[in-house]
Amino acid sequence: MTRSKTLLFWALAFCSLWLFLQYNHRYLFYYEEQLQLFLFSRRYAADTICQVGGISLYLSRFLTQFFLLPYVGAGVVSLLLCGIGVAIQCILRRMVCGVRHAYLLYILPSLILLGLHLDFNYTLQGSLAYLFMVVALCGYVCINSLYRRLFAGWALLLLLYGLAGAVAFLFAAMTVLWEGLHRQRWWYLAVLLLAGAWGLAYLSLRFSYVGEYRLALLPDAYYDPLLPAGKLYVSWAVLPTCFLAAWFLRKRKALSARTGWIAYGCQLCLATYFTYYIGTHYRHDKVTENNIKQDYYVRTEDWDRVIATFSAGEYNLQTINLLNMALARKGILGDTMFSYAQEGHACLLPEWDSTLPNAIALSDVYYTIGDIALSQKLAFEGYVASINGGCVRLLQRLAETNIIFGAYSVAEKYICILEKTLFYKDQANALRPYLYNDQTVKQDRLFSNKRRGLGGNGCPYAVSFDQMETLRQLTLNNPADQTAITYLAACYLVDKDLSHFRELLETYYGTEVWPTLSTSQQEAVIALEEDNPHYWLTHGVSLKVENRYDLFSYDLESKRHLYNFQELMASAYRNTYWYYFLFKR
Repeated sequence: MTRSKTLLFWALAFCSLWLFLQYNHRYLFYYEEQLQLFLFSRRYAADTICQVGGISLYLSRFLTQFFLLPYVGAGVVSLLLCGIGVAIQCILRRMVCGVRHAYLLYILPSLILLGLHLDFNYTLQGSLAYLFMVVALCGYVCINSLYRRLFAGWALLLLLYGLAGAVAFLFAAMTVLWEGLHRQRWWYLAVLLLAGAWGLAYLSLRFSYVGEYRLALLPDAYYDPLLPAGKLYVSWAVLPTCFLAAWFLRKRKALSARTGWIAYGCQLCLATYFTYYIGTHYRHDKVTENNIKQDYYVRTEDWDRVIATFSAGEYNLQTINLLNMALARKGILGDTMFSYAQEGHACLLPEWDSTLPNAIALSDVYYTIGDIALSQKLAFEGYVASINGGCVRLLQRLAETNIIFGAYSVAEKYICILEKTLFYKDQANALRPYLYNDQTVKQDRLFSNKRRGLGGNGCPYAVSFDQMETLRQLTLNNPADQTAITYLAACYLVDKDLSHFRELLETYYGTEVWPTLSTSQQEAVIALEEDNPHYWLTHGVSLKVENRYDLFSYDLESKRHLYNFQELMASAYRNTYWYYFLFKR
């Protein structure tokens, strides 16, 4: 009966974890997959495996590449967490009958690790290393002789440090705790294992295998090294806590069948509650989660869903950047941009905040605009900033931008790397025909369009420290692509810089560079000359926009005395440039 309950418990645990991850965090796995790079090459394998903890690192990157496939990411993490729980169960049951029904103790460390997996800065290597550690500990406690056990402990410590890295220190600490609880003769010799772990860390630092002691001894090794990893310490602290709880329960009498089932049901309820609690408190904030989902739709070029995922109360600058990019890709940026929150030209032309996720987003934005030089710069710096061997999405962007520049030998190097991946070699093969073949590039609609905007062949290059000047030159080099002129005009509008907008309008409106005006641009024309209808007529203002301005100006005067004046104007005219110009700071 106990065996049946155990099988049922772990089957329910796996299914519950999988369902929770798949239906609440499926976009997170797609996001994590692109933040690392796994190559099928001997050199890559040798370079990775020769690091401290290299085997677990290599296996984690191998498994993470499959997160690109639907359902796989949730399945891999759920299986890993259940494996950790089963190994802990085997260890705690060595403390005899009192803990045969303590399922909550078995799964509690896995639930803490579940919370860590909701953070994309935590790597799969951390949980894989944890699994190696509890399996090694399980083997250690199964040896009855103290001397054989200590000898095996030294062998396992050395093996574990090479396979999994810093988690070997936790293994050494757990062996000391185990021996201290059981108190066999000469048990304190286990303390030498802790000294051995310190010695391994010292040698790793001395010979430059790791850069800091915290990366050789602490869970920081499995997190972004530039960020504080305080919450990872809970996952290490919970294991000795479970040991102590099991030790306290060791002398309790075995439960009757009825009481056992009651305890079983109560623990299932508690495990469910802990899963809900951890899923609520350990997850990213709503803005970050929306950005992760938005990033997936950008990657798949599903622009309608990029726009649909925008939530008025849950956004940051990156959200607006990608939203505006999606509007531009749909050709409706100038018509609908003021239907969404706009806060200065940083919403259109942002600056990099030195993080990898932001580099991915901004490289896409500037690639869409046509600023290939800046897109390439962001892709390169983001790729260099990656802590997981590279970033496959930025690798693709580097190959594409170098083809556009005509730097075929550089592009070929990036393509060669992509060809060593499992899921991106087809994209790499599709880029090969463009190498050293200008005619093929000219025949491709996207690449030829980007290359025309870039300049050359008698046209000035669209490269400048002044982003406005870059946009202007992109427009002049390739008038057929209206993206740059739309962004340029939009920047002037969101900055309320109507003098430069007037100069742009009177220079280029009615030419091939700027043949027609969008809705927000027409509204800005009226804002320029609100008492000059003839100016409106000669500068492309439609009758529809003119009629709406009449309503706006009437309401502006007639409702000004009302206490909720701004709210009334917002409800009717929030999506107009006039409202933005008058009421937004």
